[in-house]
Amino acid sequence: MSKHQPYGLISKSAAARRIGCSVRLLDALVCEGRGPLAYEMWGRLRFDPADIDEWLASIRVGTPPAPAPQPIEGAGTAGFLLAHGLACALKGMGWTTL
Repeated sequence: MSKHQPYGLISKSAAARRIGCSVRLLDALVCEGRGPLAYEMWGRLRFDPADIDEWLASIRVGTPPAPAPQPIEGAGTAGFLLAHGLACALKGMGWTTL
């Protein structure tokens, strides 16, 4: 930890590079309250990389990919019969299964 970057905080220019924008845009986002959290230290803005990552995740557009289905351990035949029974019950109610 250097005296220029206390507590693991990074400068405004380093934060802008991390985000992928200009320093001017980062200034505008912080001024409008739409940017990542900033700390004012010695008259300069500093940013925590974890706050930047959290902010980037919060502004993501779209839905994240669904996790891959995981097999049920130890289900064996009972798990198959339960799934098959559920499919049959849904089909009986007029639902179609994949």
